[in-house]
This record gives sequence, C-alpha cells and structure tokens, in this order.
Amino acid sequence: MQVFKKIIKIPAIRNALIMAGFYQIVFIAIFMYGYTAVPKNIDKLDVAIVNQDGEAGQAMMDSFTSQLPFNTVKESSLEKAKEKLDKREIYFIISLPAGFTESLQKQGEKSTLDFYINEANPPLVTEALAQVATEMTASINKEIGINGIEGTLTSLHMPADQAKELALALPNKLESNIHKTAVVPEGMNHQMAPFFLTMVSYIAAMVYSMTTGNVLLGVKQHFGKWKSFWSMQVLNVLVCLIAPLLGIIVYFAISGGFDWSVFVKVWLSHSLEMIVAVEFMTIFAFLFRTNAMYANLPFMISQAVACGAMMTTSMMPWIFKALSHVSIMFHSVQADYILLFGGSGAAGHLWKLALIGVVAFILVLVVHQLLPVKKLEAKTETRAA
Repeated sequence: MQVFKKIIKIPAIRNALIMAGFYQIVFIAIFMYGYTAVPKNIDKLDVAIVNQDGEAGQAMMDSFTSQLPFNTVKESSLEKAKEKLDKREIYFIISLPAGFTESLQKQGEKSTLDFYINEANPPLVTEALAQVATEMTASINKEIGINGIEGTLTSLHMPADQAKELALALPNKLESNIHKTAVVPEGMNHQMAPFFLTMVSYIAAMVYSMTTGNVLLGVKQHFGKWKSFWSMQVLNVLVCLIAPLLGIIVYFAISGGFDWSVFVKVWLSHSLEMIVAVEFMTIFAFLFRTNAMYANLPFMISQAVACGAMMTTSMMPWIFKALSHVSIMFHSVQADYILLFGGSGAAGHLWKLALIGVVAFILVLVVHQLLPVKKLEAKTETRAA
C-alpha cells in the first residue's frame, strides 16, 4: 500500500488517470450529441425535382414536393440539376420525363420515373435515398393499381372487391430507373475509405506534433531559436510526404481497381492534410506542452463528427456545421470522395485546406517568436527540479 501511494503521487500517473476520465467524457459527449442528428435531420437533405412533362406533370411534381421527407427544390433543367448533384450541392434528383403523365393513362404501356443519386456521399444518405426511390415507385404503382385499373374493371360491371383484387394482381405499370453517379465499389472498406484515410493521417499528425513540438522547445536553446525551427519544418515536410504514402499503399493494395493517377492524387492530398494538421497542432504543443492532448483530443473528436463521412453538413447540428468550414478533416474527407469515386470540386476543398495551413503556420511563427528561450530554460529547470 505504501508503494501504491507513492506511485499515485507521480505526476505522470496522475495525468494518465485524469486523461482516462477526460477521454470518456469528451468522446461520449461529443459523439452522442453530434449523432442525435441521425436520422432526425434527414429531412434537411436537398433534393431536386425536375419536371420535363410540362403542365401535365405539374400535379405529380406538387405531390412529390408535399410528400417527400426532404427539402425539395425545383429545377427547370435536368442538366443543371446534374451539375449540382456532381458538386454535391444536392443529393438526389427525381425527374419526370416528357410524356410521363400520358403514359400513365395508357393501358398496356410502361412508364419510367428517373432517379439520380451521387454515391460519393455518406453511406447512410445514399442508402436512404435509394430506399426512397423504391418506396416512391411502389407507392405510385399502388395508387395507379387502385384508382386506375380498378376503375376500369368496375366500369365493366365487375364487382368492386373482385376488381380491386385483380388490379393489385396485375403487373406494375411504373418502373424506376435509378442512375448512380460517382459509383462507390461494393464493400464497407470503400464506403469508409475517405474517413479512415483521413483519420489515420490526422492521428499520426497529432502524435507527431506533440512529440516534435516539445523537442523543438528543448533543442532550440542549444542550436538557436530559428535554425532549430526551420530544420524542424524541413523534417515535418519529409515526414508528411512519407507517412501518408505508407497507409495509402496498404489501402490500394487491399482494395485495388484504381488508376495510378488516383493513387498519386490521394497521396498528395493526405500529405497536404497531414502537414496542415501538424502545423495546427504544433500551436497547442507550444502553448500547453505535455498537456496539449487536452486541446487536441476534443478538437479531433469534433472533426470526426463534422467531417461529413457519416452525415452531410445540412444534417449536422449547427455547431458541427460551423466547424466543418474550418475543419481539416472535413475538407480532406470531401476531397477523398471526389478523388476516389468521381465528381467535381476537389480542388476547392484542397485550396481551403491549404489556406487553413497557411493561417496555422503564421500562428506557429507568432507563438514561437513570443516564447523566449530563457523563460523556457527556467521552466525546464523548475520542472526538472
């Protein structure tokens, strides 16, 4: 017991005990609050309805708008809607083709309702949208069967019950045609790849920055303040080029099916992500030293919710939606969806990521300048004593 009491008094042990409790509270609180939005906020997804059937299709279009559990927007052009879908400004398109209403009224003729889904989105969203397409088709078929065919049979003096039974037994008149863009290969490994590739680079950057940040504070008194700083920056760049490459080689080796150009783009994208993350978290390493984890951990977990791998920004609680604009992980995940599976807008996310990196690097310079070597020496000697 005496040894136990002495061990408990060791600062490192006390910090470990605090971190164990801190991690539990932060992890559960952030994730539980963040994911209360799923599936509650799925009605905030933007869905476009395109009417190519003129005035005849207006009633059907209005019916879709009132019944769909989404935020519906009307688009006059299918091509314009497809551009928005490609950029992931909308997540689903329902298109009424020309002659759609007329074909519904003709006996013996099939009608087709077109749906467009961009699969380079969180699996939860794409699965929900595909289910909606199936349910809509079934619902319309049921309505047609009851109101259309049943009415025709009743007019031929067939008993109502018999007419309804026969109508429901007839083949479905409406068919759904689901067009998938930016198709994600089958397998959870592909669906979650943007999140896992981003997360592993971010965690590597967090561990690396906390170590090297403290090392820099120690060695600069021996090698000079700015010589040590710029030498460490060169090392940062080299590490951030090599470390993501290792993980991406493993992913592509297991998954396969991608072009060499995709490999290079994803590698450079995560190298950029990691260098930005290193610079950002070095600020905490400078300011809080061995306690940097208390700042890094909540920010990392918050970004895991706000990165857009599990839900879209339109579904997120407001605080995570605001965080996504300046989140390193958000822009990395979104760029991955596009680079790996198709679509447009990757360059915009990478430019924003680079801008976050520039701001972080300027802050690192400022903090480094404001922390004098002498004061650090004094602190180090006090802690050593």
